[in-house]
Amino acid sequence: MPSPLSGAARRCWTIARLTFQEGTRSRLTAVLVGVMVAAILLIPLRYGSLTSVKSVLDGKFPDKSPAAQVQTVLEYTLGTISMTLSLLTVLLTCGVVCHDIERRSLFTTMAKPVARWQYILGRWVGVCLIQAALIGLCGLALYGTVRALRYPYASAAASLQKELPASLVARAVEMRFNRLALADELAGLSASQQAAYDRWESVRFRLDRLDHTVLSSRARCRPADIDERLATLAQQREQELRRSGQYDLQVREHGEPQVAAGILEYAKGQLEDAENGERLTWRFEDLPKPGDLRAGESVQFRIRLSASNAIALEGLQRDVEVLNPATGEAEPLRMLAPVDAPATVDIPVSMITPDGTLDITFINEPPRDPAGSVERIESGVHISLHEVYLLYRVGRFVPNFARGLAMMWLLQAFLAAIAMMASSWLSFPIACLWCVVLYLMGMMARFFASDAMARTEGALTNLGEMVLRGMAAVIPSFELINPAPPLVAGVEIPWDHLLTTAGIFIVLWGGVALAIAAVIFTRRELARLVA
Repeated sequence: MPSPLSGAARRCWTIARLTFQEGTRSRLTAVLVGVMVAAILLIPLRYGSLTSVKSVLDGKFPDKSPAAQVQTVLEYTLGTISMTLSLLTVLLTCGVVCHDIERRSLFTTMAKPVARWQYILGRWVGVCLIQAALIGLCGLALYGTVRALRYPYASAAASLQKELPASLVARAVEMRFNRLALADELAGLSASQQAAYDRWESVRFRLDRLDHTVLSSRARCRPADIDERLATLAQQREQELRRSGQYDLQVREHGEPQVAAGILEYAKGQLEDAENGERLTWRFEDLPKPGDLRAGESVQFRIRLSASNAIALEGLQRDVEVLNPATGEAEPLRMLAPVDAPATVDIPVSMITPDGTLDITFINEPPRDPAGSVERIESGVHISLHEVYLLYRVGRFVPNFARGLAMMWLLQAFLAAIAMMASSWLSFPIACLWCVVLYLMGMMARFFASDAMARTEGALTNLGEMVLRGMAAVIPSFELINPAPPLVAGVEIPWDHLLTTAGIFIVLWGGVALAIAAVIFTRRELARLVA
């Protein structure tokens, strides 16, 4: 005797298959697929600065580096695909239910042994299958575009490399193209080989930058001792206030929670603010051992500054010192730190100790330059602790890109569940409007929940601010499920984050939405509505 569950699963699958067939034949799907195809084709032409292998071999490079080109194409194309798919999900999901009721074709389905919850679930699964197919096709097309942007540099590097001794190529990669360390090898080259090496070095630098910073999967490592240092500074500050008698006075005036928050802000300021001439030191632990990374590879130190000197708005020249475990001495590395934008500096993996530790010191003073070629700009700086981290390779781009596409599908599956709930009791235009509003709220949920909204003076009333903050507390932030930022930055999308996101958006929120839709649809009097 077959189990009832297997029969219900068959009926749900039949409805899902019919939904998939209807959706793929829809004119709406064809139009929006055309929009996505146009975006995938036109965005690289507008922002990609396509070049040829011959131009790269001749040293004629576009204004933008290949890494910047690929980042721009990924950001704009992923954003366009996500918004177009979201619109398609809302219109398609609301349409299949509302149009079934309006055209009375639902009665044909309900005349068969199909429960209404099976109809809801089957329709949702069908829409999810359509979105999975479209995301897969768009992902393949976008990946092909990225490979096309990379191809001229890879082909030119391979062609130039054939003209050079294999030992020199391996040595140059290991020493990260340091000409001082390669002086003996370069001295033995002929004039034609020297010219080929110069061109190869230039092409390979751009190619490595693309592969290591964008077409990669890198993990973030934050300073290890921040929490302990914060706790120590906060404790010292509290003791100072108690000795001066100010602590009890402030507690009576403002309350203990507010005083504790003020002490913590003071402690953070000690770690985040550096006046001219001051140094800030961070220790990073649990890094990969030097032998675990490829020869010539580096880790990337990233920091974000805000300056107190208005003259420094264009950027600051600053040094960071890295402790060399081989010599025990600190070695300076120069970086250009744009104000209010991430600044990066590449650190050789040889600077990492055998136990995976790296000490980095930021020096807030103009670099010593006897030639006077660097403008000395003195300024105090503020460094947000959450914007200080290291990036190092942990995997390849293709699996990370696939996880990013899976995150995009999770958002569409969640939107389909929300649209299914709305269409179970609302008319088509109202259901679509309701879903669009929720989508916009989800995209801006983090802003509504942050202090930035409080600074929009005069734009919102207190009641409006309370309503928006309340909705932001209920609606999950779609930024948690946006794959574009990590993919553009070459940052890993971990499996645990993907599974956690699936649990929150699909199992929890999506399950609740589908359950509500099933309950409403089961109790709805369809005959009276269409009579």
